[in-house]
Amino acid sequence: VLREHGARLGLAALGDELHLYVAPLGLGGVAPAGAGGAGVARLTAAPRFAHVAPPTPRGDDLLLRLRPR
Repeated sequence: VLREHGARLGLAALGDELHLYVAPLGLGGVAPAGAGGAGVARLTAAPRFAHVAPPTPRGDDLLLRLRPR
């Protein structure tokens, strides 16, 4: 399942693996939150992810393959 969010990342369980592309861009201005949803009160309650594979360069970007722990 491919789900593109632009500046927002939905962490809904649509599959068993998250492919996260990190682009070295500084856009400036007022930026929205990176992930939607209700959020968490403490960092210890935040969802954690484990790497499925080493980070992979894709041009100037970096691909991270992650699974929920």
